[in-house]
Amino acid sequence: LAEVVRRCPSGALQYELVEGEAETPDRPTAITRRATGQLTVRGELSVDTPQGVRAETRAVLCGCGQSRLQPYCDHAGPCGQ
Repeated sequence: LAEVVRRCPSGALQYELVEGEAETPDRPTAITRRATGQLTVRGELSVDTPQGVRAETRAVLCGCGQSRLQPYCDHAGPCGQ
């Protein structure tokens, strides 16, 4: 099940093992720009958001600046199409 969750590129799905261990981030960190402009990022991330800094292991970041969930892509603009 954890392997299926790790395939979620956005990090919307996450897991924690029964032993309390959190997901291990990919190393080295990888950034991929999709054809639409979104940035898919995997690794040990520190993402600045309007609510403060968030620790992430996976994220899809907006490439067009039109997302209402900056810096994350919410598929509202052309990069999310």
